[in-house]
Amino acid sequence: MQASPQLKGAYNSVILEYLEKGYISPTDSVSSEVSYFIPHHGVIRDDKITTKLRVVLDDIRQMFLSIGIRESDRRFQRILYRFSPKEPLKVYEFNRVVFGLKSSPLHALRTIKQLAEDEGDSYPQAKEIVATGLYMDDFVYSVSSEDQGISTASEMIGLMKAGQFELVKWTSNSQVVLDSIPPSHRLPAVKEFDEFDQHKVLGLCWSPTSDHFSMKVNTPANHCTKRTILSCVAKIWDVMGFVAPVVLYAKLLIKQLWLCDCDWDDTPPEDIVRLWTRFKEELPVLSRMKIPRHLGIVADSVVTILAFADASEKAYGGVIYFHVQNSDGNTVNLLTAKSKVSPKKVVSLARLELCAILVLAQLIKNVVVACQNRVVIRNIFAFSDSTVALCWVHSSPHRWNTFVANRVSKIHNDLSSQNLYHVSGTDNPADCLSRGLTPSQIIDHPLWFTGPRWTHLDVSQWPVVPFNPSSVSEAPEEKKHSLYRMSASDYDFAELLVLRQLQTHYFSAEIVRLGQGKDCSPFIRHLKPFLKDGLIRVGGRLSNSDLNYDRKYPFLLPKLFLVT
Repeated sequence: MQASPQLKGAYNSVILEYLEKGYISPTDSVSSEVSYFIPHHGVIRDDKITTKLRVVLDDIRQMFLSIGIRESDRRFQRILYRFSPKEPLKVYEFNRVVFGLKSSPLHALRTIKQLAEDEGDSYPQAKEIVATGLYMDDFVYSVSSEDQGISTASEMIGLMKAGQFELVKWTSNSQVVLDSIPPSHRLPAVKEFDEFDQHKVLGLCWSPTSDHFSMKVNTPANHCTKRTILSCVAKIWDVMGFVAPVVLYAKLLIKQLWLCDCDWDDTPPEDIVRLWTRFKEELPVLSRMKIPRHLGIVADSVVTILAFADASEKAYGGVIYFHVQNSDGNTVNLLTAKSKVSPKKVVSLARLELCAILVLAQLIKNVVVACQNRVVIRNIFAFSDSTVALCWVHSSPHRWNTFVANRVSKIHNDLSSQNLYHVSGTDNPADCLSRGLTPSQIIDHPLWFTGPRWTHLDVSQWPVVPFNPSSVSEAPEEKKHSLYRMSASDYDFAELLVLRQLQTHYFSAEIVRLGQGKDCSPFIRHLKPFLKDGLIRVGGRLSNSDLNYDRKYPFLLPKLFLVT
């Protein structure tokens, strides 16, 4: 810091502020008790509108520093500091939670959760949304009207204030909502919001005026090594998967680097350098990308999940869109995507296609759970261009060898096979996820952001027909069973499959509630239901008996069904 007086002054100011506010205290304790000293350093953030120097601490204002630590534990949060090289080093202890420790996020979010439980009755709206709208120290939420936006902001500020937290730096695409928030709690701005006035939300940039997401990409280093490529990929923070094909393109380069056994700072083979140079030069193109935040969902919208899976020898993955039908027409928008690089071990393409469907099924389940209290999803259409993988999924898992059977079973847990259909390869946007795209290719891609043309029609006009597994003759991976003998494990598996289908049909809402740790509906709550292996079992006085587990905790079945 002696080489940078500006940094030294800013650092001293932060430490003095912590002393004045009681965040840290000097200690003369030099006993033999176990303690820990935290390494600390300054981080300069030129893109921050407010404080640019961050001392591994600090948007709830200084969220962690608003949570106290009991005195006996403060010795594990010590730092060394002096304001001048002429002074002796002093020992300070943090009296509050420290930014940067592995346990700090848990402390912070657990405290906020407890705050919502303790004070939520006074702020019912805030209590309801804090669990889904809070991402560490950022609160991100959307509402359907300005009146609701005003009440939401007011309640959230009140709830946080009840725990001595300040929820500040508010911004909105509604000036009416912003005007209702105290100036001290708004995001400081020198000028009115415009298309160049963007704010980061979970790594994305958001323009309040245009209400679009975009990406800010830093140009990577000129030289090509394994280290610089990995560093570049790590800086593309794409939590929703909007540019997943571009990230995959870079991951495939990394895989090639591992296969050719390059060291971290060695220059890779010429073909990799050529591909990397093209990628690096095109990367700034991503800043032109604009993703609408609002998907067109209003009170009377009909929302359909539209999903695609695909695989190649290089990679596999799935992509999800929302098809929204309103009185004035239909819109189709990219929602989320996920891809994985294929393993080094050679795996058949059909198996990779099945893995892609599994990734997609898990992604669909996550979307359904995230939207269940806010969006009514009318239907789910999931597509794959692999007839073999669809044949596997549309059949009982017990028919197939272990690799296929395990994944088919997992898919059935998350998505009914009735929701899976065949699509031609030319209409499958997930093809981008299985092969990768360069930045210039994704910007104007005809499929990636809005799906195939027919998806913009009403759902009733889609060229969709139920898949018939018998259309695949001699499907691979089938078990060789004796003609007259079926094992006891096969019977058990078949019984569980029937039970799962029954419960999914009759008790789907209860399964979701139990999976989230919520109470069931009153008509079965008295049975003390619980989830085990994805199936609802019930408790009661039989739990005190000497019966076996299945008799102590029987499966929940609808009326008129009896299993002996």
